[in-house]
Parts: sequence; C-alpha cells; structure tokens
Amino acid sequence: MPYKDKEKANANKRKNNKLHPELARERQRRYRAEHPEQIKAARRDYYWRHRDRMIELSRKSHVKHREARLLYHKQHNRELKELVIKTYGGRCTCCGERELDFLCIDHLNGGGTQHRFKVGLGSRFYHWLKKQGFPPDYQVLCYNCNMGKESPDGCPHQRRRNEVLVLRKGYHGAT
Repeated sequence: MPYKDKEKANANKRKNNKLHPELARERQRRYRAEHPEQIKAARRDYYWRHRDRMIELSRKSHVKHREARLLYHKQHNRELKELVIKTYGGRCTCCGERELDFLCIDHLNGGGTQHRFKVGLGSRFYHWLKKQGFPPDYQVLCYNCNMGKESPDGCPHQRRRNEVLVLRKGYHGAT
C-alpha cells in the first residue's frame, strides 16, 4: 500500500535508491527517454532562474580547465596533422624529410593562399581535407621545399637533381 505521507514515501524512495542504485538508474533512464520535452523545459527553466550563477560557474570552469583544454586541443591537432601527413605519403615528396614538425600540405595546382582563406588555416584546413576524403590535389612538402618551390629556379633539391642528371647524361653520352 502506498504511503499517504509524501515525506515518508520520498524517504522510502531514497532508501531503495541507495539499496538498489542500478534500478534507480534504469528508472531515471526510462523517465528521460519517455519525457524529453519535460526534461528540456525543466533545464531551461532552471537556467533562466539561475542565469547569473550559471554564467559565473561557466566562466570559472573555463578558467579552471584552460590548461587541460589547451593541451587536449594541441594533442588533437597534432594527431590530425599526423593522419593527414601519413595519408599523403608521410614524407616530403621533394627531399624525403620525415620530421612531422617540418612538414606541411602543398596545393599541387597552386592557389593555396586563396583556398586557406576560404576553408581556414592550420587544423581547420586538415579537418577540411579529412572531411573531403583526402582529395588528390595535394602533396606533402617540408617548409624549405615549399618555399623553394616559389622561387624562379624551383626547389634547390630539384635543381641539384636536374644538375646531376645533366652531368650523368653528359658523362654517359661521351663514352
């Protein structure tokens, strides 16, 4: 028989919840699944009744967890860069450099500056590449080769290779 006294009924519920926490969690899960609009309305109502306090707590949490958040994003962005670089070959296509800190993604057909302004810099660009399924119009270059590519003579590595090939052809052609 149910309790007529509401306080006794609530005390009994709390006691049973402590004795059987798995059943309490199941009841809560079921209630949330069956009443999502009431839960949403109650949360919204609570927020507006305690808005100033909620904003202050959010600010404090933001400051308190700043270092952890920055570390998480730094690790996440590094893992994303590793994935993108590995997907495009894992080394500089010109000189073979493998050190991740020296590598970047190069637009094969040029137009990288305009494209980066459109999709974003750094990790935003890597996210875009991943979302697009790693399109083939990109290559891995180290920063030196990427800058050298823009010079009129091209990358120094390519110039040296071309000079060696010319010398070899000239040497073999003489005999």
